[in-house]
Amino acid sequence: NVRIWHGGYIVQTKLLHTLNSVTYCFARPYPPPVPMRANTSRTIKARRAGVDQGGMRWATVILGATLVGLGGCARLPLDRDYRGPESTPSQVRSTFDYPEATPTYAIETLEQARHYTVRRVEFDSQVNVVEPHPIRMDYYDVPGDGPTPVIVVLPILGGPTFFAKHFAAGFARRGFAAVIVHRQSQYKDADQLQQLNDVFLQIVLDHRQALDWIASRDEFDQDRIGLFGISAGGIKSCLLHALDDRIDATVAALAGGDLAYILAYSKEKGIRKRRRKILDEHDITADELYEIVRREFKHDPLNYAPYADARRMLLILARFDRIVPYHKGMELRRRLGGPDTIILPTGHLTAILYVPYIEHAAAAYFRKRFAQVERTEEAVGSAEE
Repeated sequence: NVRIWHGGYIVQTKLLHTLNSVTYCFARPYPPPVPMRANTSRTIKARRAGVDQGGMRWATVILGATLVGLGGCARLPLDRDYRGPESTPSQVRSTFDYPEATPTYAIETLEQARHYTVRRVEFDSQVNVVEPHPIRMDYYDVPGDGPTPVIVVLPILGGPTFFAKHFAAGFARRGFAAVIVHRQSQYKDADQLQQLNDVFLQIVLDHRQALDWIASRDEFDQDRIGLFGISAGGIKSCLLHALDDRIDATVAALAGGDLAYILAYSKEKGIRKRRRKILDEHDITADELYEIVRREFKHDPLNYAPYADARRMLLILARFDRIVPYHKGMELRRRLGGPDTIILPTGHLTAILYVPYIEHAAAAYFRKRFAQVERTEEAVGSAEE
C-alpha cells in the first residue's frame, strides 16, 4: 500500500500492484527469438535482467508522476458573497410535479455482507412521460436502532455499475444507508430533441419517486438525505438538488453544465458515436448541432442551477477533463453560486486514481453537513423550550 497525506486526508490505495501490471504491459519490450546455442541460459538471464531494469525504470517514472499528481488538488471554498438560492418559480415546480400515489414495492434480499445487507427494491413508475417502466433500486441496509442518514447514489452513463456499488458499499461501511437508483437503458437511445427533453424530465421524475420510497420508510432520517453522483450521475445530481427540497446535501463529481456543448464537442467515445450518427442523418456540422440543442433543450442543469442551495453542495471537477470539459464544470459552479469545490489534477477517466480520495471526501462532507443539521435542530428545540 502507498499512503499519501493529501489535503488533510490520508489516502490509501494499492498502487504498486497496479503500476507493476501497467509497466509489464506497456514497458516490457517484445523479446526477439533466442538462438539455440550453448550459452542460451546466460543469454536469457541477461535479457530478463534488461527487461526488469527497463520495467523498473518505467515503474519509477509512473509512480513518481502519480504521487506528484495526487498531491496537486486545489480546493475552492464557498463563494463568500453567496446569499442563498433563488425561489423556484411555480411554473418550474409544476413541470416536475405529479399526482401522489402509493405504488406496490417489491423487496428481495440480494446479498448479506459484514457491514450491510443489499436489498433490491422495484416498483412501477407512477408517472410516465417516455414510456411505462419499472424503477429499480439497490438498498444498502445498515444495522442500527434509530433513523439512519441515507445517501442516494446515481450511476454513470454507461458500462457496469461497479463504481455505483463501490461508493454505496463505502458509504454503508461508514454507517450511512445507501440507495443506488439504477439507470434506464432505453434512455440512452434518445436521439431526437423532444425525446431528449422528455428523457431528462423523466429522469427527474424517476428519482423523485425514489425519494418518495425513502420518505415512506421509518428507518431513514428524513432530515439527512444525501445525493452522490459521478459524471452523468453528477449532472443528474445537480438537477435533482435544485428541484427537490428533500435533499440536504449533494456531492457531484465530474459534472458540468451546457449539455449542448457536451453533446457537440465531448471526446467521450459513446457521445462521439451518437454525434456522428446525428450529424450524418441531418447533414449538419457540430457547430450547428450545438446551436440547435442550446436553443431547444429545456432541462439543462444551468437553467435550474440558481434554485439550488450552493451551501449544501460539494463539486469535484477534473482540471484536464475533455469528456465533461473542465470549463463547463466551472460554468456550472458559477451558475450554482460558487459551492465548495475540489479540483483534481486529472482527466475524466484518469480520475479513477482518486476514487479512494473522492469516497473519503464525499463521506466527510456528508458527515459534516448532517452534523450541521443536527446542531440546527438542537438550537430550534432549545429555543422552543
